Amino acid sequence: MHTLEETVKKPFFIVLLISVILTIMILGSCSREMPSYDQLVKEGRLEEYVRKQYGDFFKAVHRLTQITTSTSESSPDSAFIKKAAQETDKVIADVRSFPWTVNSRFAFDALSYAAQDLSTSAVEAEVSFFWENALIDPLLTRGQTLAKTDLSNESTHLQIIQALKRGMGDKATGEMLMRIIPIVGPTPSPAVMEACKSDTLVFRKIHDLIIYSRSLQRYGPPLWMTTGKWLMALEIEGWPFSFFCLEPIIADKSLYLAFRDYNQGSFYAAAFDDPVPEDTEKTDAWLTRAGAVMSSLAIDEEIATRITRCSLPTHDTHTFYNDYLIHTDADSVKKEFTVVLKRDKVYDSPFEFAGIDSITINFTTAQIDKPDGLITHLTATRFQGPSMSGGRSNPGHTGKGTAYFIPMGAHDTEMLDKIRNDSLPEI
Repeated sequence: MHTLEETVKKPFFIVLLISVILTIMILGSCSREMPSYDQLVKEGRLEEYVRKQYGDFFKAVHRLTQITTSTSESSPDSAFIKKAAQETDKVIADVRSFPWTVNSRFAFDALSYAAQDLSTSAVEAEVSFFWENALIDPLLTRGQTLAKTDLSNESTHLQIIQALKRGMGDKATGEMLMRIIPIVGPTPSPAVMEACKSDTLVFRKIHDLIIYSRSLQRYGPPLWMTTGKWLMALEIEGWPFSFFCLEPIIADKSLYLAFRDYNQGSFYAAAFDDPVPEDTEKTDAWLTRAGAVMSSLAIDEEIATRITRCSLPTHDTHTFYNDYLIHTDADSVKKEFTVVLKRDKVYDSPFEFAGIDSITINFTTAQIDKPDGLITHLTATRFQGPSMSGGRSNPGHTGKGTAYFIPMGAHDTEMLDKIRNDSLPEI
């Protein structure tokens, strides 16, 4: 005979058991409906799944591939473009959380597959505009954002590269190339390098340039530079102050230097905490302040302290930058280490060209061993070859001066110890 308590507990237990079973069934059903991204890639079903997941979007884009101009007076159907734009907005809304959700990763590839559909079709100018601005630009923008924050892992980095390859095809422009360089970065993983190498156009160029630019650095930088990033301020006679970031990087167990430059405006804005005003009416006053400071700039401890605390952007350093390549070499006789930033002659036409530009920085034996202190003073030479602009010839000239090395942000001395220990012979 059951007690009242047992009578109450029994149906409650049955209800609880049924609830657990239903929950397991529902979760199992959800997992089947939303498989993992890597699982679909491994099984070769990614494209099939993405096209099904965003069916309305792909239908709208497909209509754009059918738009053709039969006569010079006809124009593409704007209703098709409007519908495609509406469906694209829904996909982009999912992309905004890339790569933090599985759905965002599917949405990211959906844009690239749709861009591929348009890139391989004979489409009109309006459709090409849609392809570049509605499909390719969001992919590039999200890739650039992740490059700035350094939050992507190898899987998402590879996905970005594959998606851009797929979406651009052979339609990539020079502007796209420049945006992609910092997305690939100076030290891509072997998988990303292989993905770039297998391309026939833009990414293959970047792959080859990375390999070539590394070959120009015959020796790695002094070990003391490996603790972090450095501002190099150049004060050379005949030129205004110029500024570069030098960053030591490790690739294939070797040390290299990556770099980027700053114009005087961006340097002033960050170092003196005086950003460019959004109100254009205040721009003239800002230019006056910046001009006064930069015209009398002296590299001293006050400036060095500002540099260690300011937020000059460093995410897009590379082994090549703005037509410049970085070279390194050493002279065993003089016991010197040399860093050279070099840009070859740039031709716009036979009567419009910029001459070769070469900046050489020399480290003495003592400076190879350790920095001078907060500010390291190195000798610098700049040569600029003859140029022609506006039909006017400009002679080349050479100037000598100083390169000031100042730590940027926090520096990690443990990195230096690690590299030194890794370089010791195994016993």
